[in-house]
Amino acid sequence: MLRILRPAIARRYIHNINVPFQDDLTPAELDDFNLGDFQHYQESPSVLAHKSKLLTFEDYTVLDEPVIFNSKLTDPYMNLALEQHIYNQMPKPAANNTNRLLFYVNSPCVVVGKNQNPWKEVNLPLLNMLGIPLLRRYSGGGTVVHDLGNVNFSFMTTKEKFDRFTFAHAVSKGVNGCNGKQVQVNERGDIVTTDGFKVSGSAYKLSKGKSYHHGTMLLNSNLKVLSKLLSRSDKLGVVDAMNSVASVKSKVTNLEIESSAFIQSVSQQFEHEYGLDESVKVVEVNNDTDLPQQIQDTADELRSWQWKFGKTPKFTHELTNKSHNFTIKFHVHKSAIIEKYELTTDSDEIREKFKYLEKYISENELEYTGSNVAGYVLDDDISDWIGECIDGTV
Repeated sequence: MLRILRPAIARRYIHNINVPFQDDLTPAELDDFNLGDFQHYQESPSVLAHKSKLLTFEDYTVLDEPVIFNSKLTDPYMNLALEQHIYNQMPKPAANNTNRLLFYVNSPCVVVGKNQNPWKEVNLPLLNMLGIPLLRRYSGGGTVVHDLGNVNFSFMTTKEKFDRFTFAHAVSKGVNGCNGKQVQVNERGDIVTTDGFKVSGSAYKLSKGKSYHHGTMLLNSNLKVLSKLLSRSDKLGVVDAMNSVASVKSKVTNLEIESSAFIQSVSQQFEHEYGLDESVKVVEVNNDTDLPQQIQDTADELRSWQWKFGKTPKFTHELTNKSHNFTIKFHVHKSAIIEKYELTTDSDEIREKFKYLEKYISENELEYTGSNVAGYVLDDDISDWIGECIDGTV
């Protein structure tokens, strides 16, 4: 079901209007219930005309005017795919204003930037232990944690009008109208409280004459879990990410306002700054909305190991085992395939434990996962240790 909303205004639902009766009643039953006159029911011309004017989700994505989309989905893969589809479908702006604004809230997940290294940015063993998914988005920027306590926003406009500060200021104005903590935009384009705590970071994409600026706003997130998911201890080894983009660490806090208040206030700011003479249409997307297959296909790509991990630029991962007194450095190249490893030890016995791993990667492609590597190590203790250090799988 696709729902068109206006804040604090009567809601309008889009659905199919069905004939009120099935054709399985007998003539006697029709007489008993005085339904005989209705057995040849037809919709009036006015009803048919009304139905013909109802727009589908796809109609709104290509509408030649500003539109706000409010997703009620919480599947992070579907929401990122939805964002990508709306961006792709948005008419390439010319003279008309076709700006888009999307809001969505995800169930717990960690999202890395397109050019980042998850082994470096994320505590993968903890992530896997908690069953929290990792996603790689289509834009650059740093790693963020999503949960039901934050709201993600995405502002889409022309490439010509792209400015990393413009919409951040619009969001700040919206937040400052919620009667909560006051915020401002810093020199990096982040939204911070007046005492310097970060509440929102942003990432950007520019292509095909269009651009988007998206970010996450911390409202009531679990900051303790957030911190642990993005903290790696020394025992997980040293990752040299080389060409990957590193995240910038910042102290963060929650705004402690309701998501509905944030969405309404920022929507009003969007309408004030980017609307036309008429009110901006607000389209709600939920589980009943008829979405195109392209969105599901994109979500499936986002779920794939090859996209999440295989798109990582080449890197090395060095692990030190103090109990057995050795160091091993894995060289991981394109598609997150192990190119080789370097084993530093004085023990021939330790070298013997790795002979099958050495033989396998010399003849085959082996994706860099803990369970893959651990399966070729001839010592249960070392095997479990390596799997735990790489990503928590053994």
